[in-house]
Amino acid sequence: HLRDALTDEVLRRWHAAGRLVLILDGFDEVPEGRRDAVEKWLMDLAVVAKKTALVVTSRPLQSGHLERLGKPWQQWELMPFDEPRILDFIQRWHRYLPEGELSATERNVDHEALARAFFTDPSLKPLADTPLMLGTLLFVHHRDKKLPSGRVDLYERYLGAMLGLRDSGLGIQARATKLT
Repeated sequence: HLRDALTDEVLRRWHAAGRLVLILDGFDEVPEGRRDAVEKWLMDLAVVAKKTALVVTSRPLQSGHLERLGKPWQQWELMPFDEPRILDFIQRWHRYLPEGELSATERNVDHEALARAFFTDPSLKPLADTPLMLGTLLFVHHRDKKLPSGRVDLYERYLGAMLGLRDSGLGIQARATKLT
């Protein structure tokens, strides 16, 4: 919703005020043979964009990249949710979803029963311990009124819904576009 408001001038003003955060996601997805170059690019970027906070995300690496960055870089590890956090996340997800997204009945979900359903399904249990995947599970459950039957089903249903919402929000008629 801010796409049209993000001009060069706005971004430069945020940078000058130290209010800009640049998130670079998926360092682990960089091919190992290119990681040295990308690591150097990150260090150069940090010098040029002094007032911009840089956040680099990655799964743990065996190659030692990112650990060598040193100061002022900091490392944090995202720990999996424990059961109380999963229950709290489910409850808050339903409580704070924007108006119009959920009916009053849907907002009062039995979060403990829903969490038990995640915990007892061996294909869904490992997905419920991270915010992104738990949010994805809740989104699909809300849209379809049922749980997915495994990871592949979850991804297919989530991507289908998200691409449909994105395309309709942008006025794109994706089905009219033929790919050869």
